[in-house]
Amino acid sequence: ISRTKCLADKDHLKTELHTLTNVLISNGFQRNTITNLILKETSPQNQDTEQDNGIALLPYIKGTTDKISKILHKHNIKTAFGTDQKIANILRNPKDKIQLENQGVYEIPCNNCPATYIGQTNRRINARIAEHKNAVRKGENTSSLFQHLKATGHEINFEGTKLISNTEHFNKRIIREAIEIEKHPHNMNKRDDTSRLPDIWKLALINKRVPAMKINTGPITTHDATTSLPHQTQTQTQTHPIDKRQPPPRNQTTATSPAATPPEPQTKKTDICHEHIARPQTRS
Repeated sequence: ISRTKCLADKDHLKTELHTLTNVLISNGFQRNTITNLILKETSPQNQDTEQDNGIALLPYIKGTTDKISKILHKHNIKTAFGTDQKIANILRNPKDKIQLENQGVYEIPCNNCPATYIGQTNRRINARIAEHKNAVRKGENTSSLFQHLKATGHEINFEGTKLISNTEHFNKRIIREAIEIEKHPHNMNKRDDTSRLPDIWKLALINKRVPAMKINTGPITTHDATTSLPHQTQTQTQTHPIDKRQPPPRNQTTATSPAATPPEPQTKKTDICHEHIARPQTRS
């Protein structure tokens, strides 16, 4: 009876039920029993309960599933929340998620200054970030992040971690990490983190980051950069007066020597000439 009611149209339902009743009577069923079953299946109360039995299974997504369930309830469709992620995979999340599920080179910034920490790992970067958080929370002195926090009182922005390079090869990760440390003028890393980088590469990278060091001439600049300027000014102030004093005596000696010597031979020559001219006149 239920199958006939579901498959037959409303216009042909009575005809189908009449045919079904005759078939059941011919097979030994009583007419009263058949009539009661037909009335029970076709009653309006039973039809309403069937409409309410429609259930839509939805994965729970905060802010999205609630709106969908309200719309479905208006059409007498019940909703149930499950763990299936099919709709979540189809619908794009408006927020961009940081892809830190792979290995590679990463960067953790400071929340209060331009300083950053450059690191590398052969595991998931999220797992390595969790280890950094535990090290800062426990106050481990071996952690460069904790040393920066301890020295400045700043806050590490773990949520702003960025993936620099997704590199699987170990040597490539080490070299890329050292390059990024040398390129960045303000980093929290230790100096031995760039020990595997060739010296000629370090010189090239230092030349590239000179403009960044000129802009940031505050307390973050190195000792060599600050001490080189006073020495240059001292040498300039000392050499200029020496250069000005030395040329004059040399010029004076050269100027006086030719001026002093010419008069002597001229006077002697003139005297000799006068003597030769005067003697023959006296004899004659």
